[in-house]
Amino acid sequence: MRKLLAGFAVVASLVVSGAALADGYVGGGPRLYAQPYSWTGVYFGSQIGYGWGDTDSRENFFIAAPPGVPLVSFSDGHSVNGWLAGVHLGAMKQFGSFVIGTQLSLSGGDIDGSTGNCAGLTTPAVGVNCDTKVNWLATGLGRAGFAWNRVLVYGSLGYAVAGVDHRLTLNIPAAAPAVSISWQKSDVAHGIAFGGGLEYAVARDLTVGIDYLRANLQADGEGIVLGGAITNGRRDVDLNLISARLSYRFGGGECCAAPPLK
Repeated sequence: MRKLLAGFAVVASLVVSGAALADGYVGGGPRLYAQPYSWTGVYFGSQIGYGWGDTDSRENFFIAAPPGVPLVSFSDGHSVNGWLAGVHLGAMKQFGSFVIGTQLSLSGGDIDGSTGNCAGLTTPAVGVNCDTKVNWLATGLGRAGFAWNRVLVYGSLGYAVAGVDHRLTLNIPAAAPAVSISWQKSDVAHGIAFGGGLEYAVARDLTVGIDYLRANLQADGEGIVLGGAITNGRRDVDLNLISARLSYRFGGGECCAAPPLK
C-alpha cells in the first residue's frame, strides 16, 4: 500500500509540474516561479481598420499678369472615410519594462469622399463636383513604450506615403447632366505620421492589438484642370486611422528572472 501511495504522489507531482510549465512557470525546488513575457523579437502580421479625415485642395491658374501671380485660384475641402487592410513587419527589443522598435506597413484601402459644390462654384447651369480617394498607404514608424508582462502600451512616430486620386467633374446642366467633363490627378502624397496603441500577448508568439495613427499627407505640383496644362496646385489629406492587429513573433524569448510566487 505504501508503494502504491508513493506512486500516486509521484504521478500527481509530475502532472502539477507539467501544467505549471505549460502556463509559463518554472520550477525552483518547492516553489514555482512565473516566467515573464518578453516583447523582444521580429513580428509579422496583418491589420484591418477604418479611416476618416479631411482633404483640402487649391488650384491655381498660372496664366497671369503680372508674372508669378495666379490669375484665378480656387480651393475646396471635404471629408473622406472608408476601410483599409494590409500587412506589417517590425522588430522590437525589450530593456526591463521599456520596449523600443520599428515597423513597416502597407495597406490597400477605399477611403473616399466628395462634394457636389466644389469650391462653391456649382450653379443651376453647371455643377462642379470634387472627389478624393485614398487607394493605398505605406508607413515607416519608430515605436517606444512600456510593457507590463503581456501588455504593451506604445507611441509611434514616422513617415507615411499614400496613393491618392483626385477628380474634378463639370456637369452641364447641374441637375440632369447632358454633358460631363472630368479631369483626374493621381498623387503620391507624403508626410509625418504619429500615433499609439495597445497590444496583448495571447500566447508566447501571438499578439493582438489596437492601433491609432494620424497621417498628415501633402502633394503639390501640376493642377487637375486640363491635366495641369495651365494650372498647378496643392492637395492635402489629413487621415485618422484605427486598426485591429494580429501579429506572429519570430525569435525572442523570456525577459529576465522572475520573483517567486508566494
